[in-house]
Amino acid sequence: MAMTGFRVPEPGVIVTRNHIHNAVEKRKLGKLSEQELIFWATMLLLNDAFGLDPNDQEFVAEWLNDVSFNGYSETAGHGSGPPRAALGKPSVLPLLCTWRIGKLHPTLGQTG
Repeated sequence: MAMTGFRVPEPGVIVTRNHIHNAVEKRKLGKLSEQELIFWATMLLLNDAFGLDPNDQEFVAEWLNDVSFNGYSETAGHGSGPPRAALGKPSVLPLLCTWRIGKLHPTLGQTG
């Protein structure tokens, strides 16, 4: 692991049900695309500077995971219904990781 000198803030930013509600409202109003909502959920899961509300950790973790891996759909319920994985929609995480690697390392994967 590379030493960067970056220190994760403690306790960090706590992600609550209210944050999710606000993001969903922005999606409904067209202020966020589905892709932006997926990236947001994935970033919250991957970034150690964010923590989950300990009083609502199960709901927040399930919602973020569901959106990150399966995309967003109003009809899915995100936490109140069956997992969207049962619908067979492919995961966007490999796409996100590929996109991030390309942004961070533009020559990665190029030949010649």
